[in-house]
Amino acid sequence: MIDTLNISIDRSAINDDIDLVGEIGARIEVNPYDSNELKVRGHLGNLNVEVTGMEVRVRGSIAKYFRGDNLETLSLEELKGAIKKLESELGIPVRKGRITRVDMAGTFQMKEKPLLYLKKLGWLEGYNRGSFFGDTLYYTRGKKVQLCFYDKGKEMKGKGLKVPPGNLLRYECRFSREGIRWLFKRNLTVDKILDEKVFNVFISRWHELYTSISKLGTNYLDVSFNSLESSSDWQVLCMCLMNTQMDVLGALKDAFSCREEKREGDVSLHNRMKVSTRKMLERGKRFVLPDDLIEELDDLVRGEHGKRSI
Repeated sequence: MIDTLNISIDRSAINDDIDLVGEIGARIEVNPYDSNELKVRGHLGNLNVEVTGMEVRVRGSIAKYFRGDNLETLSLEELKGAIKKLESELGIPVRKGRITRVDMAGTFQMKEKPLLYLKKLGWLEGYNRGSFFGDTLYYTRGKKVQLCFYDKGKEMKGKGLKVPPGNLLRYECRFSREGIRWLFKRNLTVDKILDEKVFNVFISRWHELYTSISKLGTNYLDVSFNSLESSSDWQVLCMCLMNTQMDVLGALKDAFSCREEKREGDVSLHNRMKVSTRKMLERGKRFVLPDDLIEELDDLVRGEHGKRSI
């Protein structure tokens, strides 16, 4: 599940006798145009490494470092192997370093083009759903967490890499240092994420966030009219049909944020309307048949979560 892992190893966690700039600099491919006597920047494979007298920073895809590419991500056991390899090549206790970013990711072989699935992903409570950037869709929660859905095959092709056949959809959940503190109420060192319980927290949150996204169906004519029993049912059904064509909760949020003149009570009114709309959408699920593409993606995400959980 792990792709990117950014780490900061403080001087206090490393043998005081080591000349960090000299010792680590001799172990990596140094960029001479961005290095001097006090700081060294370079690469160890695909990983970016920055060294000063006070710390060592390692950034990049730990999956690509260990496997050669990041199409497939790392299990817990593979992550342990990657950290062991990194410690051997750098000559420092990487597992004592503080984690500053973690990306949990899964790549799925889909029946259709990834963009068709992305267009069915709607509103997510507490997150800002961005506009499409090419074949990429982002959800952000401040500087804490970012969800990213995109066409992995197109991304690989753009980098000049060999692309496997088929339609590859990538789902990533990116946790910054602030996001890790928000999730665990503390900073995490590398040795902590090597613990099964902590690793499972990241996997579970990756899965929970996906399942919390409202899905926009397309089977708006495939409804069970026989189950309508009241005018209230009809109103609920109409709301659900509208939600198959647009993200109604997102539109509601935009309607209030775009008001030229803010009014007293807007926040309270917005919250009441949001709660009411969510109840209607939940109630209306019995009228609208499931969407085939969403069911396909749901099954794949659920399967990946089950396979990776320990």
